[in-house]
Amino acid sequence: MADVYEVLVSANLPSSLSGEDLAELRRRLGLDGGGGGGDEAVLGADGAAHRIGGALYRVLVEDGEGPGSGWALAARQEVHAEDLDEVGEFLRWLEGRAGRLLCHARFYEEEDFTRVEDGDFHLGIDPED
Repeated sequence: MADVYEVLVSANLPSSLSGEDLAELRRRLGLDGGGGGGDEAVLGADGAAHRIGGALYRVLVEDGEGPGSGWALAARQEVHAEDLDEVGEFLRWLEGRAGRLLCHARFYEEEDFTRVEDGDFHLGIDPED
């Protein structure tokens, strides 16, 4: 049995995000020009999902112009159980900078998603069972 989770992330970040934070965000998403996810990318996969079906993606775009503009982030990833702590750490980092952050996750064999709050994945499933 695989211990894979589907993780969905959506965030809005302010235009005042520092250049250093934006560089860190790009690095953790594998969007720093390194040609792929890289070792430090937490949510860095693109392409076909192996266990959850569908597509994996991570997108960071400038969110329009004018007042309230900033950055929009969306991601759908397959995450192994042993990587959930690292993803949670990244979500806590992101939460401190985002105007809005939503994250939901599910064990790949389950139908229902659980909201992830404060970077804690309380999914009610022990992949060791």
